[in-house]
Formats: sequence, structure tokens, C-alpha cells
Amino acid sequence: MKRLLLPLMAAAMLAACSDEASDPRNQASQAEIKLASQALNVTTKAPFEGTITSGNPLRAFVPATSTSGDYTTPYDGTHGYMQFTANGTTAVGFVSSTDWTTSAAKQYPADPAEFVYLCGLYPHDAWGTSLTTTASATIDGKTDLMAAPQVSTNKEDVQEGNYEMLTFKHLLTRLNLEIAAENQDAADAWGQVTSLQLTKVGTAQPANQATVTLATATATFSGTASLPCYLEDDQSITALALPTKDADPAEAYVLCQPVDASTGTGHYTLTVTTAEHTDPYDIPLTLQYDADYQGSKESTAGQAFTVTLTFKATTIQALAQVTPWQEAGSSEGTVQ
Repeated sequence: MKRLLLPLMAAAMLAACSDEASDPRNQASQAEIKLASQALNVTTKAPFEGTITSGNPLRAFVPATSTSGDYTTPYDGTHGYMQFTANGTTAVGFVSSTDWTTSAAKQYPADPAEFVYLCGLYPHDAWGTSLTTTASATIDGKTDLMAAPQVSTNKEDVQEGNYEMLTFKHLLTRLNLEIAAENQDAADAWGQVTSLQLTKVGTAQPANQATVTLATATATFSGTASLPCYLEDDQSITALALPTKDADPAEAYVLCQPVDASTGTGHYTLTVTTAEHTDPYDIPLTLQYDADYQGSKESTAGQAFTVTLTFKATTIQALAQVTPWQEAGSSEGTVQ
């Protein structure tokens, strides 16, 4: 799994076509709603890596409505799905999510001035299909939730060559964990790692639900649950042998709600148990930004932090630094 993560920018270009003409400005009849998508190198759900290609498609839930901001009543009867297979060069229509090839085309309204409103949600199967002004998904620690704010389009705009763009953004923060023992004596003293969880965001338990306002793609967080950290094969940690620092570290990750890292300490807390230390051991993490960092410090959404956990004979030390999704700075923490 790649450790360098960049923000996903999935741009959806609204286009129209017919069997008679590929240029939508030549159309007088109904036109199929199509989207094109492009992305930078990314890591998303478990994971989506690299750019969008036919061999590496991005599958998204694309709700559509005739009422701005309210997706209770789907446009054309049902909400739909799209499989993007080209990086901003080829438009695709709605398809069945069963095989991702069978067409489920939607047409623009007959009135060229009538608008259709669309937004985007990823992954396609995380949000349910009964929407209102919002949609909700479970935070499970390993699924990268993304949303694109609403755009509006009509046949008249498309026929004039005006294409709207959908931009997906990460809603969560990612902690990439590199785990090792200082030496073999420390590895023997601790034994295998039997559990590693995110147990606090600030002073509270982590949220386990994200709710997105579909018009703006802004998220709120609710519920409480400790979140397991996952290995590269997306399995939780139950019997992880500790490598020593002179070997490659074991790698794990957890995706969780963002925090305001512009102030304060103890932004996150990891809790570990091992075969030889069965009592939970807390590892607080404080996030810090580089002096020249120009991005948002009020929310760590879309930011990834590399956390180095070093098990010593008597203590665990944690050092964390930011790697992009969005480059921000560094952070470190030590557990006595």
C-alpha cells in the first residue's frame, strides 16, 4: 500500500450525446446525461491507487434530483451509478452497479432550460440509496469516504458547451502507522501485538458515522466507537509479530474523523495491547504544522500522518509526521 497520498480530484464533466451526433450543440431532442472523471494519484478505499484507467476504474454513487439540495425524490425514478474509466477524457453514462457495464441511461429533461442537480459519493455502496438533503455512511477505520458537492446542469448549458465539474474530497483523516521494536530484547519483552485501536479523538471516543450535506459536501460526525487499525491486507491486528528497527517496519493504518489541529494537544490516542502486556497502553498523538504550511489547520480532513511506533524494553515511543494527501507538517508523541 502506498504511503504517499494525494488528494482525489475527480472532475465530472457533464456532456450529452446521441446516435446521430457526438456534438451536443447539434442536438434538438433529449440527451443522455454523461460524466467524465479525472484524478491525481490517490489512495482511497482499501485502496484505490493511481489514476483512473480502464484497468483501475472509479465507481461512484451519483444521486440526481430536480430539486436543488433535496435528493428525497430521485430524478428519473432512481439514483444512479457511474464507473469512470478515463482520467478526464471520456464521458460515461449511468450504469447498473451489478455489472458496471449495463446501461442505465438518464436523459436530460425535454425543456432545455430545466435543471438537473447531481452530486457524488464514494464508495458507491457505503451511503444507502434513500437520501434526503443528507446522506450517511459508517466510519469503520478502513473505508475512505469522499463526497463531491452539488452541481446543476441542463441541456441548454450542455448544448452551449458549458460543462459542470464534480470535485470529490476526502472527508476523513488517515493515520499511517509504521510499527517496530527497538531491538530483539524489546520485541521479546512486548510479544506480539494483539490489538491496536484508535480510542480517542481529543478527549472523546472516535465518531463512527459521517453525515454529508449533499449540496455542499460538508460533513458532520456522530456516534462513538473505537476504531481498529488495519494491516495492508485490510485485516485488523490480532497477532502481529514486532519487527526490529533494522528490518522493514510493519505497516498499518486507520481512517478517522478530522480534528482541529490549530491548537491544543493530544489530538488522537492509540491504544495497544500485546501478548506480554495485556493491560491497554495509551499512546497520545499531538499534531503540529510546519511554520510555512499554508493549508487549513482547522480541519485535518484529507491529511495523512505517518506515525512511527517504536516499542522499547519499557516504553512505546510515537513519532508522527504528515505525508500528503495534503502536506501540512509533522507531529510527535511519546508514551512513558
